[in-house]
Amino acid sequence: HCFTDTSKTSLYTFMLSHLLFQYLNANGFLKYGTTDGNLIDEYVKTKGYTNCNLPYNDSSEALLVDTLNYLYDMFSRSDRRDLSKQRILLLLEITKYLSNNKLFIFDKDVFMTKFDAFWDDAYYIKEKGVATSTRDHFGNYVTNSDANSYVLAFDIIRKGLLCGGKKSLLYDAMIITSLGIKEIGGFIPRLFNTKVIEKSAKAHKNLDINGIEFKPKEKPVGGHIISDFELSFMSDDERDEALLLEGISGGFKHDNNCRAMSSYHNLRMNILRLSEYMKIINEDDSIIQKAISQKRKQILNSKSTKKAVAKKKK
Repeated sequence: HCFTDTSKTSLYTFMLSHLLFQYLNANGFLKYGTTDGNLIDEYVKTKGYTNCNLPYNDSSEALLVDTLNYLYDMFSRSDRRDLSKQRILLLLEITKYLSNNKLFIFDKDVFMTKFDAFWDDAYYIKEKGVATSTRDHFGNYVTNSDANSYVLAFDIIRKGLLCGGKKSLLYDAMIITSLGIKEIGGFIPRLFNTKVIEKSAKAHKNLDINGIEFKPKEKPVGGHIISDFELSFMSDDERDEALLLEGISGGFKHDNNCRAMSSYHNLRMNILRLSEYMKIINEDDSIIQKAISQKRKQILNSKSTKKAVAKKKK
């Protein structure tokens, strides 16, 4: 959807898939460069990706498709249709940097607008604030295909876009907010231990969330009041506020997010908050599935997330 018929006819998109697979295999910029000749040589050298860190199979293909979908999601928001290898790999490298620093792009439209603007601003040398036709260092780097040029170009983007031009290894917390980026909270465990589940069951008089008592031999499981999926996209402060909205004060603690329930309701609730599920607990499964789908879109969709953040600020 992002490419012209000419580029597709010349198999540019085909070579981009090879580029991305090799980037994923190397987990970074390709030392041997990104020309078509380099990519073909690597394909032959690895015997069709059977002899590499990431052998080609259903799992690695799914990873490649996920990467392609992510890139489409990002570049479809851009007014520019410059889908050069350099722009694609530099965007992925920035995304990796953000992830490593527990940052998340919550407004992709804003981010791509700022990304495009920075790219254009850094490309040409300026004289008295006006761009000339002479490429600046960044412009020269992004016309090359060698690994060193990619590294130097990424360093310019990282410093200029995320650090306000400062020679810092860490992003500027004030700047990232204006880029549609926010911090993600620290790591939280996935499961609850037995004692925590038993404590929750006792606190609720051994009743399931539908008010029915657990059967004598029935072992309740630890359900999440707020799903770990939703929590993974929140900052620590947002987790505190979210749990408070669920009626639990004292700040977010993993154990406080547990509600003992039957395995049936835990699986059926999926990523819904307990309060959301309770409103439709007696509805048909089709209604539950629709609510889960909407919840997932709400969490992942940048516009929905942006509105939620704005409401909280108000």
